Amino acid sequence: MRIHAFSRHISAFGLLTACLSGSVYADYTYNCQNQGLERRVEVHYLEEKGYPPCEVRYYKDSEVPGEMQVLWSAQAEGGYCEVKAEAFSQKLEGWGWSCSDSGDI
Repeated sequence: MRIHAFSRHISAFGLLTACLSGSVYADYTYNCQNQGLERRVEVHYLEEKGYPPCEVRYYKDSEVPGEMQVLWSAQAEGGYCEVKAEAFSQKLEGWGWSCSDSGDI
């Protein structure tokens, strides 16, 4: 009986570890700077790299380190997050930020 209970705990632990470690991929990152401040725009793939579902995540690294906003997300439309991230980085550049695309990370 004890062995059975132990194996149940191991299985539950394995499942929990798999769920928590989840596959999250960042394919595109735009690093932006303006007068010593840093901003970051990232495309994150929640399952398979390069395919939805995805999120466009925005970080204000200098002002609020560790905080992240999800600006856009897509469940099925390929290319949606990439287009939104690029357009937002261009908007930041229009506001005086200097952005560079670091590609794969």
